[in-house]
Amino acid sequence: MTRASLRRLAVALSAISVVSGLSLGPAGLAQASPQSATAAATQHVLSALVRAAATQSPPLYYHDAYNFPTWVFGRTRLCVTADYSAPGTARVQSSAPLAAPEYVSVAAGQTRCIERWWGGFPVNAMNITYSRLTVTAR
Repeated sequence: MTRASLRRLAVALSAISVVSGLSLGPAGLAQASPQSATAAATQHVLSALVRAAATQSPPLYYHDAYNFPTWVFGRTRLCVTADYSAPGTARVQSSAPLAAPEYVSVAAGQTRCIERWWGGFPVNAMNITYSRLTVTAR
């Protein structure tokens, strides 16, 4: 399977799991069908791709935070959406060693996205304002 077809499969399975309310854990697709032992590494990578495909935080209020998985190979897009009542700012912090935080400000009722390569390190998004924010990673 090529990388592009794996990515399409991961996005499709993630969408299905979100719609149906299923949760794909660390074993991910390995539980769906039996495979040979040589596919163990592929299963782990595919499982990580499914988890990183599309993740949305619950509404984040002042000092609420949410951790997002990121793509190992390729860039992850993180979008911050503010409630219609007030503008907001999210502090985005990678768990990579020596990573500096990045601040994403967004106007009321708007969405602002950043796209970075975080190398598979989880990213923490924290609301540092009093408005309600929602953060999505793809």
